[in-house]
Amino acid sequence: MNTNGVAKEYHKLTPWERLPLTMGAAFRGDNAEFDRLARSAPRHRWELPDHYGLGEGLQVEVAEHVMNQLNRAVIFWQASALLESALLEEKIWESKIAKRIWAPLRMLAYRIVTHADGWKLFCEGLRLDPDKILSLMPGYDTMKQAEQACRAGMAYTPEEALKCLRGMLEAKEQAAGQAPVDVHIPTALDVAKDMREGLERALEKWS
Repeated sequence: MNTNGVAKEYHKLTPWERLPLTMGAAFRGDNAEFDRLARSAPRHRWELPDHYGLGEGLQVEVAEHVMNQLNRAVIFWQASALLESALLEEKIWESKIAKRIWAPLRMLAYRIVTHADGWKLFCEGLRLDPDKILSLMPGYDTMKQAEQACRAGMAYTPEEALKCLRGMLEAKEQAAGQAPVDVHIPTALDVAKDMREGLERALEKWS
């Protein structure tokens, strides 16, 4: 049976059969097959409250924030352990490993703190308790522990982060013979703005 013949039977698939086939087509980049599977699925009609899109969008923002913060936390703790090991082994701050790790580690700490502050600003705009929402997610305690460690003098200030990034970029540009470019360090306001825009897009999808 050819592909078109098989596709004629797609309407008989159960949701449990259709989902893996659809995801398989997506992973292969087979847009035509993905479309055939999607269009052949039986349709159901539902009535939803007008705030459904916002609720769905908030779930996405929560999940993305937690996953990104946990990813940063893992890297932060790994780098911190490597730094501590280098200092203990070398007994001196002049260790090449310690020098190489210190600036990126403080920059990462800045990102963790900035995204935590951005999340709080985002929730303030929605009149929601930022910690109450996150406390329902797996990994909350690990995320908060990393944030507290970063706030205890590890994280760069915005001015220090900008100076550090400019220095790293200027060194690369000079080595490559390129003209210097302007740089911007994301702030908590930038993070909150991005989250708010994500929520607005989610609402528009259901409008």
